[in-house]
Amino acid sequence: MNLKDKVAMVCAASRGIGFGIAKSMLQQGAKVIICSRHENDINKAVNSLKEETGGEVHGIVTDLTKSEQIEQLQEKCLAIFPQIHILVYNNGGPKVGEYDSLSPTDWVDLFENHFINYVKLISKFITHFQENNYGRIVNITSITAKEPHRSLVLSNVLRSCIHAYSKSIIENIAQDNITINNLLPGIINTDRVRAIHQVMADKEEISTSKVAERFKNLIPSKNLGTIEDVGDMCAFLTSENARYITGQSILIDGGLYKGLY
Repeated sequence: MNLKDKVAMVCAASRGIGFGIAKSMLQQGAKVIICSRHENDINKAVNSLKEETGGEVHGIVTDLTKSEQIEQLQEKCLAIFPQIHILVYNNGGPKVGEYDSLSPTDWVDLFENHFINYVKLISKFITHFQENNYGRIVNITSITAKEPHRSLVLSNVLRSCIHAYSKSIIENIAQDNITINNLLPGIINTDRVRAIHQVMADKEEISTSKVAERFKNLIPSKNLGTIEDVGDMCAFLTSENARYITGQSILIDGGLYKGLY
């Protein structure tokens, strides 16, 4: 893999999977812009990434649930670099909860502040990619898009919507040398996964360590994935090595998913 001279925008990258993706891309020679909601988190992440990789990385404060900030994100990126080659859509996702804990307001929020803003962001970058006849898009979704989890109802629906949208637009963008793929992490060792463990532990009135052990035992290798596992696959999908891969949903789950398709 070689991402030299490429510029990547990685969303929600101040920690967790997004941070791991930014790190992998920097290690492969890309210049990287990261965004997150909080300036302190962005500054800390930028400094850490520079120290760990020696690469060029910039940070932009952006809340991906705010439409007006979505509108401004691409403009801010192009003020740093004249061309963006790669967009990695990553987002922490909607609230955790089973179906009977969700209100109509939660569902409205899901579509207005998550899915529609995703479409807006992708559309703006696709226009830029078409103007330059080059683009690589990777959506970070979840194994729950294939195998829904009872405590992640909103997330299950959101991830599936992203997959459907991505597959629907391929014929509109493929001839412009643009690829779009989905990465579906399984149980990755992140703050988000630990928060899910806490919700389940509270509901069942057991310790989080017991929940974590239960999840670990579901994985054939008996260990959680790392942010580097996801980052390295994302770097591959945005490289020229993967130029003929598009419209795919690729699991990174250590064999957790038991389905055939």
